[in-house]
Amino acid sequence: MGMVGCFAAVNSDTQKKMRSDPSLIEGFLYPDDGDGEPENSIDVDKSWHGIHFVLTGRSDGGEGPLAMAVLGGDEVGDDVGYGPARFLAPGQVKEVAAALETLTIDDFKARFNPKGR
Repeated sequence: MGMVGCFAAVNSDTQKKMRSDPSLIEGFLYPDDGDGEPENSIDVDKSWHGIHFVLTGRSDGGEGPLAMAVLGGDEVGDDVGYGPARFLAPGQVKEVAAALETLTIDDFKARFNPKGR
């Protein structure tokens, strides 16, 4: 078992509620006693780290909005599996979206270099 990544979109009101009461986060992320998935979400499983590396060229951290796409945001609440949930503010989401829009599939593929050449 390893760390997995799940990304979910929430509106500002929902984010404010979860920031105020972090006990709501786990129920949101694992609806139906863990049998369901949150609306507007995507599970990238263990590929989160590879995605971050391709976007930033670094295994951890990085600069600018592309570094926020996977590992950005404020940690909120307790451990929900492999650490606390992270939230991006609406302005940060816009920055990340604008940065991602500049990358084409070919750009992403060109950044992928599994053999280190």
